[in-house]
Formats: sequence, structure tokens, C-alpha cells
Amino acid sequence: MGCVNGQAQAIINRIKSELDVSHIDDIRVFSHNYGCSQLGDDHENTKMPW
Repeated sequence: MGCVNGQAQAIINRIKSELDVSHIDDIRVFSHNYGCSQLGDDHENTKMPW
């Protein structure tokens, strides 16, 4: 969810700086802006259709 994008990126940055990841092609965060506040457009994009 959108409110943890920064924390997820911080974890990846720490992994890349502290561990040997030379055998891994890449480590990424697939972030998005929805799922925390549930207001306005956020609510419209995450609510159930029924």
C-alpha cells in the first residue's frame, strides 16, 4: 500500500549496501499511491465493486 513505499525502498537500499547481491539482477519496489488513507480517488480505486 502507498503508505509503506518509503519503508520498502529503505529496506532495499539497506540490503544492497550490506549484502553481496552481485548474483541478483535487480531488487525493486513496485510502489503505488493507493491503499492507506481511503479518501477520495483512493477510496474509489480500492473499494469492492459490489
